[in-house]
Amino acid sequence: MSLTPTEFAQGVRTLASAWCDVVPGYQGDWQDARALENDGEHRLRITRLIRPRSSAAPRDEQYENCTTTSLDRDTVSNGEAEEPLPQLEEEDPESLTKSAPPSGIETGREVHYDIAYSPTYQVPVLYLSFPSTDRSSLPPPDEVYDLVVPVTYRAQLQAVGPMSALSMTGEHPVTGGPAYFVHPCLTQDSMRAVIAGRQVSAAEYLVMWIGVVGATVGLSLPVCLARELQSSGRTL
Repeated sequence: MSLTPTEFAQGVRTLASAWCDVVPGYQGDWQDARALENDGEHRLRITRLIRPRSSAAPRDEQYENCTTTSLDRDTVSNGEAEEPLPQLEEEDPESLTKSAPPSGIETGREVHYDIAYSPTYQVPVLYLSFPSTDRSSLPPPDEVYDLVVPVTYRAQLQAVGPMSALSMTGEHPVTGGPAYFVHPCLTQDSMRAVIAGRQVSAAEYLVMWIGVVGATVGLSLPVCLARELQSSGRTL
C-alpha cells in the first residue's frame, strides 16, 4: 500500500503536531520529533538518544512499564496470519527535563531518524545519520548494528528480508550528508499485509509504518504519542 506525497506531508505534520502536545510530560529516548521541509521535500526527523549498552540498566529495569498498543486493537489479520502492530515505548511519568548525568557516566549517542518520501516506491523511507560523526564518514556497519538494531532483527537486515537490508547510501537525499537507510523495495507489500484492506489516515499509516520498519532499527512509538493521536482524533 502506497502514499501520495501530499498524504505523506500531511501525516508528517500530524505526528509532529501531536509530539508537541505530549513532549512536556515525556521522558524517554526520543529527544525531538519535528516536521522539516527543504525545497518542497517533507520529512519527519526523530532524534533519539541511545544509551551505551555497557552502562545501560537491565531491560526489565529500564522498561518495567513497557507495553504495546495498536490504537484500536492488538493485532490486524490479513486473512491468513496475524501481524503485530507497532511496538510502543511506555513513557516515564516524570518531567521531560533531563538532569545532568553523574560524572564519568556516558550520556549516550544521538541518532537522527529521518522519514522521507520515495517518489519511486511511493512509500516512506527511513534514513539514519549520526550528528556527532564527521561528515566524511559513518560508523562502520558492525557498530551501527550494535547501536540500533535489536538482536531479533539482525539476521533479517543482514540479508534481504521482509524489510530488506540496512545499507549505507552515498548521501542523504535531502541533507547531502552520509547516512544509512532501510531499503523500501518491499515496504508496500509489508504495509498491505498489516493494513489488511482497511481505510487508514496518513498519520495512522505512519504509525503502523514505524512499527513495521522503525522497529528493525530500534525506533518505536512512545505510548503517550499514540494515545494523543487517538484521543485527539488525528488518526481517524
